[in-house]
Amino acid sequence: MATLVWCASMGNLIISYLRERVRARVFIPLALLLAVTGGMLPPAGDFELPSFLAATAQAFVLSLAFRVWDDLEDRRADRVRHPHRLLARSTRTAPFLVLVALLGVGGMTSLLQLSDPLPRFIALATAVVIMSIWYSTRRSENWNRVAGEHIVLLKYPLIALVVAPTLPGVSGVARTVGVLAGLYALICLYEYIDDPELRHALSSRRSLP
Repeated sequence: MATLVWCASMGNLIISYLRERVRARVFIPLALLLAVTGGMLPPAGDFELPSFLAATAQAFVLSLAFRVWDDLEDRRADRVRHPHRLLARSTRTAPFLVLVALLGVGGMTSLLQLSDPLPRFIALATAVVIMSIWYSTRRSENWNRVAGEHIVLLKYPLIALVVAPTLPGVSGVARTVGVLAGLYALICLYEYIDDPELRHALSSRRSLP
């Protein structure tokens, strides 16, 4: 009985968190953008709706997993910057760790249905390593906000590569780098426009002698 109560409590906490932090107007366009970018990596081919929808779903799940991880890492700073957020107020981390694990496993399992799964797992592992190094070496959640934003946003070009219906060959490396760099620049621009704290941090850096 106690286990059922704990599971129900954990489920309610996760649902409340997702309602608060997962904005459909942001995550759905983001997933679509990553899927479109992935489809642009190989040479032009026939558009297949099932493959595109699958890539969109995979991009959504992986982006959400990274979002939860990011919120977990920033929860101490959010208790000051965003004390109203559920994760900042909660003393429980286990439900959110379980959520990250479930999303991560679900996202990785779906990659097994695609061609060339090994390079995809390597790209995803690269994103995890980059994020892990940043979170473990930064001095605090507020340290060097501008650099932090640029680093954590690197995961999105890698996700686009991971969910691409067909991976480009060696001859398409230049095209791949160009497309992913364009995606990265676009997402950085959106973050600058959408996040007033980032704009303030960048303005402060520019005003320093």
